[in-house]
Amino acid sequence: VCSGGTGYSFSVAAVANATSYKWNYSGTGVTVNGTDGTVTLDFASNATSGNLTVQGTNGCADGVISAPFAVTVNASPSATIAPASPVVCSGAQLNMSGQPTGGSGGYSHAWSGVGAGSLNNVSIVNPLFANAAAGDYELIYTVTDSKGCVGTAVTNVHVNPAPVANAGPDAIGICTGTAQITMSGASAGGSYSGTPTWSGT
Repeated sequence: VCSGGTGYSFSVAAVANATSYKWNYSGTGVTVNGTDGTVTLDFASNATSGNLTVQGTNGCADGVISAPFAVTVNASPSATIAPASPVVCSGAQLNMSGQPTGGSGGYSHAWSGVGAGSLNNVSIVNPLFANAAAGDYELIYTVTDSKGCVGTAVTNVHVNPAPVANAGPDAIGICTGTAQITMSGASAGGSYSGTPTWSGT
């Protein structure tokens, strides 16, 4: 099992005359849910390995305790995302990086969330994010190690609208030697600072 995992199911064959069952786990950080022949166990992030035993009971007496069943708790990996607070301009590319640690190694990677459609690959550790539309896009990074234990991290990519420059109407059919033409540039949205520059031939 994995540390931090929940809902692991354990069962015992029916015990004659038993109306309920007493389950016991020798390790720490584990919650046993139920008193039937099938129960679920929840393992805290600091849970330890131990032995699971069960005995039938009917209110008059307790039955024989079962042989111990060894349960090994594997440490789950942790995950973070860099940059921690990503911001990018619309249409520009942003390097996203999942950063797994711990667990048993042999990691596989998966990205999901609203922003996953803006990634060039959702199955690698360091995909590229790009979206032409301004807004906020949630990304969820999940790492799975060789024992099937998982770690997750969540971030929100904020996409700012890039400014759109407009150089004015085209000037067609200009003759040499004529008077100068005034060019007027304008911004059609987005946020910007500094002094616009002109270039071309």
